[in-house]
Amino acid sequence: MAADSLSIPQIAQKLGTSDSSIDRWKKVPEFQARIHETLAAFRAKALECGLARKQRRLAVLSSLCDRLLLIVTERGASPEKKSVPGGSTGLVKVTWKQLGTSDQRQLVTEYRANTALSAEIRLTLKQVAREVRKYFD
Repeated sequence: MAADSLSIPQIAQKLGTSDSSIDRWKKVPEFQARIHETLAAFRAKALECGLARKQRRLAVLSSLCDRLLLIVTERGASPEKKSVPGGSTGLVKVTWKQLGTSDQRQLVTEYRANTALSAEIRLTLKQVAREVRKYFD
């Protein structure tokens, strides 16, 4: 019940009792207290692990941001992008567009601002700012 992963009928079946017995137990103060203790212990344990820890989240976000910025840096350094307007920023991506069909088909290079990458970097930085603000509050 504390994990809230099973329904009352499923719990009753696992325990070999009836739904009404479970409903009666839920009204007993000691039973309620035990569920609250179990939940509190679970929450405390969850907060000690992995991404629940603020320092770990900041490390992961920082690593993610570094990798996203590496994409931008490497794209900007590409000789192919030097002649493209905005290419040296690293925020331009190459796409291919097909013109015509069959024998007259041509693939044309298109250069577009990579708004998805820019948005992801912006969101990551925003999350870092939120986490840092919480860290110092």
